[in-house]
Amino acid sequence: MRQLFDKIKGFSGQQFLLHFSAALLALVLIDIVFILRPQIGAFVSVGRKAGVLRSDLASLAKNSQEFERLVRVLERSRAEVRGFEAMVKQRDDLSAVFKSLTDAAQALGIKVDQIIPQPPETEPVLEVGEGKYFGQTVQVSLEAGYHDLGRFLERLEKDGLFWQLRKLSISADKSNSRRHRIILEMRLLLKEK
Repeated sequence: MRQLFDKIKGFSGQQFLLHFSAALLALVLIDIVFILRPQIGAFVSVGRKAGVLRSDLASLAKNSQEFERLVRVLERSRAEVRGFEAMVKQRDDLSAVFKSLTDAAQALGIKVDQIIPQPPETEPVLEVGEGKYFGQTVQVSLEAGYHDLGRFLERLEKDGLFWQLRKLSISADKSNSRRHRIILEMRLLLKEK
């Protein structure tokens, strides 16, 4: 050790500074390689994980907004279904359905000649939860003009009667060119309690 000190004393100021700087640099490099290298690797790993976490949080926020939108759509759909269910007439109250047909026709000045129900369908058209919906075919004979027929069918829809037109027959009335004999075969949708 004494020899080292003697050698150091023999250096001029510049030589001493140069050797001291080289020793200090070697010490810093050894420190970086052996001591700080694992810590730098840990910082890099944490940085990558933070980037993935940021991406996941952004995705979560986007998915959360989409989920909330879908919940609102589902609630609106449920309310719409409840509204439709309330509008569907009961299967066991066929006379009320016939009254709705007659009232809609009379309100438009259409003469109803006959309403003839066909045998009821035994298989449900649709089952939703506990509700069963059945089809009921009805033949309706009317005396009306073309435009009156259109208004009549529109009125049935507005009154909440769900129907499907299966057959339509229009025969001209020889005594009145504005009125025609119309026979509709309609399939009504009715709910069973």
